[in-house]
Amino acid sequence: MNSVVFWITGLSAAGKTTLGEELANRLRKMKESVIFLDGNSYHIESRMMSISDIFMLFPTGDAK
Repeated sequence: MNSVVFWITGLSAAGKTTLGEELANRLRKMKESVIFLDGNSYHIESRMMSISDIFMLFPTGDAK
C-alpha cells in the first residue's frame, strides 16, 4: 500500500481549502481512500476560534 500527502500552502483566503476539497472529491470519485485535514476545521473543532468567530460574539459585529 502506497500513501501520498498533498500539502497545500498559500496566503490567507487564496483558495487552499477550495482546492483541497476539490482534490479530495476527485480522489474519492476514483475510489481512493482520503483523509482531508483542513486547518480552519481543526481550529473550530478544537475550540480555537477564528477572528470571524470572535466577532460573532458581539451583537453589533465590532469588538470595542
